[in-house]
Amino acid sequence: MENNVKCDKCGNSVPASKIKIDLKHKEYVCPDCWAGIAPKPQPKPQAPVVDNRATKQCTFCMYKYKFDYDRNYPPKCPYCNH
Repeated sequence: MENNVKCDKCGNSVPASKIKIDLKHKEYVCPDCWAGIAPKPQPKPQAPVVDNRATKQCTFCMYKYKFDYDRNYPPKCPYCNH
């Protein structure tokens, strides 16, 4: 037979195997109360997106567009195809 322990937060009697100890507040806590005080996992930070594009200007029509130096794209001006 398992011993029951009283939750210090809500006063419910819980089996000793289910009880958790809150070290910050130094009290016995039942699983229901623990869900409310347990720290939520923080999302991992996303790596910043590196943009290797630069603004380029067509010498024929003077249209400004984004040019990707890694892929060498677009090969021609998207406005006049020059």
